[in-house]
Amino acid sequence: MAPRHGAGPGADEAGQRAFYAEVHERGWAVPHWPVAYGGQGRPLSDLLIFHEEAIRYGAPSQYNRVAIGIAGPALLEFGTQEQKERYLPRIADGSQVWCQGFSEPGAGSDLAALQTKAKRSEDGWTVNGQKVWTTLGHVADYCLALVRTGATGHWGISALVVPMHQPGVTVRPIRQITGDSDFTEVFFDNAVVASDGVVGDVDAGWRVAMRALEHERSVNFLERQLRLDDLLAGLIRLMQRLEPVADLRTEAVRLLADAAGLRYAVRDYIERFLGGLPADTGINGTKVRWSETYRAVTRLGLRAAQALAEPDTIATWSAAYYASLSTPIYGGTNEIQRDIVAERGLGLPRTRGRARKE
Repeated sequence: MAPRHGAGPGADEAGQRAFYAEVHERGWAVPHWPVAYGGQGRPLSDLLIFHEEAIRYGAPSQYNRVAIGIAGPALLEFGTQEQKERYLPRIADGSQVWCQGFSEPGAGSDLAALQTKAKRSEDGWTVNGQKVWTTLGHVADYCLALVRTGATGHWGISALVVPMHQPGVTVRPIRQITGDSDFTEVFFDNAVVASDGVVGDVDAGWRVAMRALEHERSVNFLERQLRLDDLLAGLIRLMQRLEPVADLRTEAVRLLADAAGLRYAVRDYIERFLGGLPADTGINGTKVRWSETYRAVTRLGLRAAQALAEPDTIATWSAAYYASLSTPIYGGTNEIQRDIVAERGLGLPRTRGRARKE
């Protein structure tokens, strides 16, 4: 059996929206949010349990995931009362889609090097610059964007709520090797942001972004691990239809062991997060291991499908393999993740030529 349709990147957008319209209606999109903002006042662990069960039953990925995983948590922790009342209920009921304007052509994993600028105007802020790899940029109503408002480095970055439906915003879809266009590039040309559009303090957007990303990882890593488990189950079912091939089975056993280790690492991170403990560099290493394991599983699945010589099965596993090629890049490239583990986790010196101005 091939990987489930709708179980990862490139899933059918209409199917995602239809499924999560009902999830929003039943109050399970953000059950951990306060009732005043459209939630149920439940603990965050209930959201994780819901995601786990939804994935086990083959539900598609969360459609409005940037709003729920990044923008919403940022507003809850750092937003003004007016911002919370204006945006959160519409995120909770699914009527408002958000995107995340972090990465730029010259500032991906080295996010502190971003150059999109915001200057004060009479009515607020004027934004100029470019963002890239912007998920849901083509359908978003708002963008939580990191912009340069002060000095270089981490300080001098602010988090702004940029309305997407205005003349100063241009969105261009990026076509992927899979044929999908899940993300876009966004250009700001004197885009306007009201004076009350800053989330948190001016020049302190780095902390807003890092805290929001911590929350996102708690849900995303659980989802990624469960997607990997689902993919492995499909691989095993596929290989059971083959004549025994020693090298394929040996590789499958190794990948099953790798996935088991990842499962414990993800659970440990989630328990630390739910317990209010700060994230350590173990999560950076986990991201590297997950992406490499996921890609290896899809590669092995494609080999097994080719051995069966079934065109439909080959096409499905080819799509899964092509989609997996991006996993070492998104969420922070594996090279940068390894540097973080080496420098911050192990205390090793920085490599020459990597010194940055902070």
